Amino acid sequence: MDKKEAARLRKQKQRERDKSVTQIEGDVTLNYVTPPEMSHPDVTPAKPLFWYREGKKVVLEKVPAGCKVLSDGQVWKPENPIKEKPVVESGYIGVAKFLGDDEKRAKLRSICQALSVKKLGPHLSFGHGGPTMDIVSEMINIVEAE
Repeated sequence: MDKKEAARLRKQKQRERDKSVTQIEGDVTLNYVTPPEMSHPDVTPAKPLFWYREGKKVVLEKVPAGCKVLSDGQVWKPENPIKEKPVVESGYIGVAKFLGDDEKRAKLRSICQALSVKKLGPHLSFGHGGPTMDIVSEMINIVEAE
């Protein structure tokens, strides 16, 4: 087999592959009905939503709560969804919440006392960007004096 014939066979196989791909894409696009509001050439038809239950494909109208949509339109419900942790407030608001609760205030007072013994109160803050622990200690004294 010479080079010209090998090149001709490669091109012929490539044309056959190209034809088969366009036929598959053509068959897939025929399955979708394009609504009139999506008739613009830049807009592609929406993929139907579906999921599998007991081995059968079930078409859905909308996405159920807690589910995600995959790129092919399949709806997937994660077994272990990620739960968002509540935001812990820092700064003076966080300190105020601690001062209102007697148990939390007692724990915070013992922490402040331990830090003042080692003279670390002015160097450590309550949360990110909050007041220093010596200021928190003074706030505790003011609340308890009332």
